[in-house]
Amino acid sequence: MDAINALFELGGAFAIIPSIVAAHRAKRIAGVSIFTSLFFTSWGWWNIFYYPSLDQTLSACAAVLLAATNSIWLGQIWIYRRRS
Repeated sequence: MDAINALFELGGAFAIIPSIVAAHRAKRIAGVSIFTSLFFTSWGWWNIFYYPSLDQTLSACAAVLLAATNSIWLGQIWIYRRRS
């Protein structure tokens, strides 16, 4: 179960990377709610602490990557929206 969950965590991290790259190239964000991104980013950081309590080491490690990519995305939303 841990390995399967970790794959979903990694999939989420890799799924957000194209948005990060596109925003970096365009230097703008459109059509994205900062509140949705804030919720999923905070959930990702929570998982880093939650998974070890379940002895899900692989999921916890994958959650670090997901939380980091979501944090970058959230930062881009914040920065690029303030610039426009």
